[in-house]
Amino acid sequence: MNSFEKDRWHQSSTSWRELTATLRPQTEKFNTLFLPFIPSDRPITLLDLASGTGEPLVTFCAKKHPESLYLGSDFIETMLLKISEDRLPVSPFVADMRTLPLPSQSCDRITSRFGISFLARQDMPVFLQQISTLLKPKGRALFLIWGPKEENTIWSWLWNAYKKTTAPHSPDFFEGLFRLSSPENLSSLLNNWTGRKALSHSHSFSQIIPFSKNLYMPSLQLILSQWVALQTEQTMHQFHKLITQQALTSTQKEGLVTVDWSVRLISLEK
Repeated sequence: MNSFEKDRWHQSSTSWRELTATLRPQTEKFNTLFLPFIPSDRPITLLDLASGTGEPLVTFCAKKHPESLYLGSDFIETMLLKISEDRLPVSPFVADMRTLPLPSQSCDRITSRFGISFLARQDMPVFLQQISTLLKPKGRALFLIWGPKEENTIWSWLWNAYKKTTAPHSPDFFEGLFRLSSPENLSSLLNNWTGRKALSHSHSFSQIIPFSKNLYMPSLQLILSQWVALQTEQTMHQFHKLITQQALTSTQKEGLVTVDWSVRLISLEK
């Protein structure tokens, strides 16, 4: 990720911290997909990558063994402030996931919710080698990635609006998020794994979310906060209007809209 992208994440960190609590009922479903693979009956060391404001660690901590060590990392320090504010039993630290300052064979579990989507293609082999080095024998890495755009309602709205706005864009913002959803890229990732076993589990579900033309869904607010550095006020207004039109056509009851989600949980065992 270049310095411009890093600055943009830093600028949007305030919005992420403010909206995290509102988003958590919506994101809990994603977080619970990890739980069958995270032991709670014995102490473990768990490292979460791209932890941001504490997701999915907040869900993991609810079932945490009292003697387990949970580590949360992110390359934006202001994102991690939310973990301390919420007093989660987690040790946060600032790090680039490509160069983690941890000893070999120090982790029982390594997790990331959507974080690896931001890795450049050329960084993936080195990243996977590092993960293999950090895992203890029989350890496991768990990465949640997005399924296809067209199977994710909100992302489809964003993509449709994105294509119709007139200002310059950063196409890698969207393409990076969904790069691993293509079968060939996912297969490449799994084939590059240097451990013993690599699996991909697909999950789809629907949610009913509050929405009105004057009140953005928190997830849309966060996406727009990422655009502030690029977009003019006129383009932002256009973007807002296009998304609202799509959302209102999907509204089944006043103030509520049903959205579909599609994700894959990648499990890499050492």
